[in-house]
Amino acid sequence: MFSGKNKNRMVYRTVGVGAGERYGVGIMHKAGQSVDCRDYMHPAYVLVVLLKGNGVYHDACGNHFELESGMFFQRFPGGVHSIDIDPASDWTEFFFELPSSMENLLHSMGRIDLRFPVGRAPDLYPLRPRLLALLNAFCETSARALPRRFPEMLDLVQTILDTDFAESEAGSASRRRECLERAAEMLSEFPGKPDIDALCMRYGIGYENFRKLFREFYGVPPNRFRMRRRMDAAREMLTDSSLSVTEIAYSLGFSSPFDFSARFKRYNGYPPSSLAHLDRNTIIAKCSAQQPR
Repeated sequence: MFSGKNKNRMVYRTVGVGAGERYGVGIMHKAGQSVDCRDYMHPAYVLVVLLKGNGVYHDACGNHFELESGMFFQRFPGGVHSIDIDPASDWTEFFFELPSSMENLLHSMGRIDLRFPVGRAPDLYPLRPRLLALLNAFCETSARALPRRFPEMLDLVQTILDTDFAESEAGSASRRRECLERAAEMLSEFPGKPDIDALCMRYGIGYENFRKLFREFYGVPPNRFRMRRRMDAAREMLTDSSLSVTEIAYSLGFSSPFDFSARFKRYNGYPPSSLAHLDRNTIIAKCSAQQPR
């Protein structure tokens, strides 16, 4: 029904007196493209349903949302966004462009929420005949009769946007917590540098937003959390007399024993070498008495 590469069909109709209001529908194939738009601001509200393909939606706040077949995304008037496309995914989309009057109606009904630009549509297969029929109607119906098609257009848009935002918020909160807990695990793994940017992209959270959420959840920013974990691990490893300060330094990912010793002393108030000849019980007592800074 929507098969056929490069067979794009886009129809825009203006209805009403004076300048009127513009409505649009269409199907677009973007196979081979790697970028749909970059820092783009569309003048009207657009709902896009991804019939096939994969990509990433980036909003103005630095959040990233993975896209795949069966999902929808929205272009908000005045809202800057970017979209990357997997060029091998045979991207195919169906879009609705709505005038401000219909957009405002959807806002008043609670169907549009700027916090959730991306979502998963209901089963699209039963909707495909209706989408095609609407597209054909926009091509063939007279200007006088076209407004009779608007209720069907609005119903299709509402069906696609039929997301319980309370559930979405709960789901988003659950995903944020999952992201933060996974980040804490990664920040506690040594040596190596955790790829937090990739983690944020996978969960659709901008880094600055992630950093704020992490601090609220754990009480310290990510870099401070990692240093705490490194110092905790260092004190534990210093209780093992078979490990030298140099071995501990490199195993924890420090650039050199000197860097490790300087950071350890700054954090704990005494150098790691001061623990080198103490027995385990004495080390534990000394570390327990020292409050981390």
